[in-house]
Amino acid sequence: MCATRVEGHAETVFALAYDVYRLSATALLGAQGLRASASQGGHVAVEDAVSAQFADRHPGFGKPRFERMRRTRHSAEYPTPEGPPITPDDAAWALDQATAALTFARELISRGELAIFRP
Repeated sequence: MCATRVEGHAETVFALAYDVYRLSATALLGAQGLRASASQGGHVAVEDAVSAQFADRHPGFGKPRFERMRRTRHSAEYPTPEGPPITPDDAAWALDQATAALTFARELISRGELAIFRP
């Protein structure tokens, strides 16, 4: 995506891209009959579970990238004066990550490769 298309809306675009990214990860868990808690820490729980299971198949779900997405989205939602600004390039990067995550989740789920989790 061209960075100029998000000019002036980088924080919003990043936050929405993160939602697509996280919900793609959540869909992978849901296909296994799992869900993260809605309480505080739910986003980190999704991050941990999906990174552990799928980072080897989709590097976009690796822990460092997932954490960057989550922390930057937090900065967009709860900005502080000392926090770095989110740039159009950041937003374009997030859109690329979200698109790749959605594509990966959609393909994996549609192939029926995920079974219900049994401890």
